[in-house]
Amino acid sequence: MPCKKGKQQRKSHKPKLQNSIDTPLKLLHMDLFGPKSIRSIGGTKDETADILQYLILSLESLCKLKVRRIRSDNGTEFKNNLMELFCLKKGIRHEFSAPYKPQQNGVAERKNRTLIETARTMLSDAKLPVTFWAEA
Repeated sequence: MPCKKGKQQRKSHKPKLQNSIDTPLKLLHMDLFGPKSIRSIGGTKDETADILQYLILSLESLCKLKVRRIRSDNGTEFKNNLMELFCLKKGIRHEFSAPYKPQQNGVAERKNRTLIETARTMLSDAKLPVTFWAEA
């Protein structure tokens, strides 16, 4: 039963036949998901800008390459002064999908779907309350 609950989804889009990214870190797809009315044990979405800055700096250092573009939705966790200043300083172009059009950020949406299914399955199987959502 938990696996069935975790696998609930809509029909997916056709995959691209050719990859348009030829170097690592050329384009990062970003999105967050979770029940908005539930505060997790570990924190909230308002910590996103600091965590993303740390992630980008770590990736650039590890790969010895620069992040060129970020694609995200119009969520306030991405569209704020902290992220705007950081991207400007680092020379990163930040692209936003149209409001209420998750298909435009399809890569992140599909990856999120997989993670959401897994988290939902884990919570259901362990019979844990939704406050453990972010941790799952």
